[in-house]
Amino acid sequence: MAKILVIDDDAKVRSEIVQILTVAGHVVLDADTGDEGLRLFAERDPDLVITEVVMPSTDGLEIITELRRRAFQGPIVAISGGDATRRAVYLRLARMIGADDSLAKPFSASELIEAIERLRDRRERR
Repeated sequence: MAKILVIDDDAKVRSEIVQILTVAGHVVLDADTGDEGLRLFAERDPDLVITEVVMPSTDGLEIITELRRRAFQGPIVAISGGDATRRAVYLRLARMIGADDSLAKPFSASELIEAIERLRDRRERR
């Protein structure tokens, strides 16, 4: 079981991710803005962060940069939807600046769980 912070401005997507992770046995914190996500991160010290890349105000790229600046060593998963070409560029950028994995929306529950398990396994082997 991990404590996972989910940051996404799309309430429906965020709710679905929270439900998937909760059913899988994780403790889930969620935020609808990047600023709220950074506040929760500082207060609750999550093991893993999932963040949408494209959001108003503080976006996912800024979140990833800030978490790595704060020396967060836990896994970060970047997620993004929309136009396939733009989505691919955003997710590639997210990986370049510190995301450990990325998922293109829409993704399945099994894809999300597999990504988290893969990252947690990798971390435990270190």
